[in-house]
Amino acid sequence: MEFDPDVFRDKTVLFPCDDPEWSNFTHFFAQNFKNFRLKKLISTSYAADSKSADIPYQFNLFESESHRFDKSKTRSHGKIFTLTRGKGQPRKLDIDALEWDYLVYCEKSPNIASRTP
Repeated sequence: MEFDPDVFRDKTVLFPCDDPEWSNFTHFFAQNFKNFRLKKLISTSYAADSKSADIPYQFNLFESESHRFDKSKTRSHGKIFTLTRGKGQPRKLDIDALEWDYLVYCEKSPNIASRTP
């Protein structure tokens, strides 16, 4: 950043994260969104049920207190978090301004593995 302060100017940054709510990368870029002059920040997560390990899932306040919260989707769908520069945005663009939604669930087609390019 010290060498080229405009390296992220008008760029979209995408992070595929385990958990964007706790990701240091997501937090760092959200906190520095205006400083870096980013156009958009996108951070995605996997669905908790997609992991083979049997790990207990605990809702967090960020999710459970949102109007988008859907208990039937929270384990089966990944999430997408976005922060976008544009009209109608709050004056302070940071981690608290992140918007989120569930990713669209799509079952893998059984024919995908047999397809040839």
